[in-house]
Amino acid sequence: MEKEKPRLSKEELKREAAEEPAEQEKPAAVAPPIARQRGLAYFKKLLKEIQEDLALSDYLADWIERVDGTESVGFIINVDDDEESESTMAPVVTGAQKQIADLAQANYIALRNLHEWLDDIRYEFMYNPPSESKKNDYKEWLEEWSKIMFDFAKIEKKHVIYVQELLNTKPFLALRTGKDSIIEIGECLIKKKLAIWVVKKEKLRVYWKSLDEWANLIYDWAYKNARTEPLFIFNLKEENECFSDLPEEEFPEIFKILEKQKKGKILKSTDKKMAFAFDFNR
Repeated sequence: MEKEKPRLSKEELKREAAEEPAEQEKPAAVAPPIARQRGLAYFKKLLKEIQEDLALSDYLADWIERVDGTESVGFIINVDDDEESESTMAPVVTGAQKQIADLAQANYIALRNLHEWLDDIRYEFMYNPPSESKKNDYKEWLEEWSKIMFDFAKIEKKHVIYVQELLNTKPFLALRTGKDSIIEIGECLIKKKLAIWVVKKEKLRVYWKSLDEWANLIYDWAYKNARTEPLFIFNLKEENECFSDLPEEEFPEIFKILEKQKKGKILKSTDKKMAFAFDFNR
C-alpha cells in the first residue's frame, strides 16, 4: 500500500514555490509561409489553355490579315501584386462576320483560279509595277492587273468599287505602291471603256455587264414573272434580284434601251417618278 505523502505547511508550500523557477511561456508556433511554387504540370496546363483560346480557323486567320483596324482579337493576362490570375479573351466572331469572311475567301479562290500566278512566289515581282520608262513591261503589267480588277468586280458582283476598300482587300493589298497602282489600273479599265470614275480616284463604276445586257435580263425577269403592271425604279431595287444592286441613276438609261427595243413604254407619275410598263405582245 502506497504511503501517503506528508502534508506541507503553508510556509513550506510558499518557500517551495519561490525556489522553483517560473516556467517561461513559449511563443505560439507560426506556420512557415507557403511558397507559391508552380510545378511543370501547371505551366503545361496553362499553355494548353492559351493555345486553345487562341486557336483560329482558316477563314478567321485570312480575315485578320485583311482587317483594317476596326476589329481586334487577343488575350489578356492580369497579374496583381497579391494574387495571380490568368484570363483569356477568345476571338468573338458573329455569324454575319463568318459569312462575310467565308464569302470573301471563296471569291478570292475563284479569282485565283482565273489568275493562278496570284499566290505563286515566282511572280512576286508582279506586285511591284515596272518603271514607266520600260513602256512595254508597264503596259503588260497594267493589262494583267486590269483583267484582275474586272474579274474581281464580276466575282464579287460589285458595280462600284472603292479605291480605299481595295487597299485592304486581296490581292490588291499586296501592291507595293498601293493607291497609285490601283488608280492606274482603274484608268486602264476606263481606256477600255469598261469603267468610269464616279468620284475621281476614289469610286469606280465597273461595267462587267453592259446596260444592254442588264436591260435584257430585266425584261426576261419581268416576262417570266408576268409583271405587266408599271414598275418604278424602287420596285426593281426591292426585288432582291441580280439587277437590284445597280446604281439607281442607271435605271432611266435602261428604260430608254427597253423602249428603243419596243419592249415597253416609259411612264411618269404625277410627281415625275419614272416607271416602265412592259409589253410582252411584241
